[in-house]
Amino acid sequence: MNDGIVPQRCTSASIPASIVLFSFEVMKFAAHELSLKSRKISIDLVDTVMGKVMPYKGVWPEIHESVFMTDGAFVIGDVHIGAQSSIWFNAVVRGDVCPIRIGEKCSVQDNVTLHVTHDTGPLHIGDCVTIGHGAVLHACTVQDYVLIGMGAVLLDDCVVEPWSIVAAGSLVKQGFTVPSGMLVAGVPARVIRPITDAERRNIEESPENYVRYSQNYRDAAEQA
Repeated sequence: MNDGIVPQRCTSASIPASIVLFSFEVMKFAAHELSLKSRKISIDLVDTVMGKVMPYKGVWPEIHESVFMTDGAFVIGDVHIGAQSSIWFNAVVRGDVCPIRIGEKCSVQDNVTLHVTHDTGPLHIGDCVTIGHGAVLHACTVQDYVLIGMGAVLLDDCVVEPWSIVAAGSLVKQGFTVPSGMLVAGVPARVIRPITDAERRNIEESPENYVRYSQNYRDAAEQA
């Protein structure tokens, strides 16, 4: 039963033009607000592109003005970082109990840990070194033009010579030397073979790629 009330079909013709126009304007406003909120989220992500630099026992890191650091990165204590290097999301460079030196055009990628051994074990990283996501380098020496794969672990006093690759997930044991121009892999890492021409190009190009990525992030922050 409808108690004499006849339901009416709602059509655009039955809605006053003023209400239609008002509803359309409300929809436009809501869409605009949603767009602003989405834009604000992206801006916030870019606006926080800055790491935390902290002293240890009064010693502050020395970081070249061109170094790029992202949100969540920490650089602590006696650390020097050269021009055009980059420290990415949630990486930790902790030069508290011994020095850390990082050269030019190095990329310390997401979730990397760089640390040292008390008084006896500094960490030296040369120029144009790529350190893949999640790698751990502890009180060792990495010379120029080296690629450290994702999740690799380098222990105290090991040395990685130039134009070498430490494969992802490898464990370079204490005191081991990775010869120049070689690929090492495994747990513990062992020499597998000489690097290929393509791998050599990758080692050479990777630092330039990360300089470019850093600039892209800077540009995005300026445009926001």
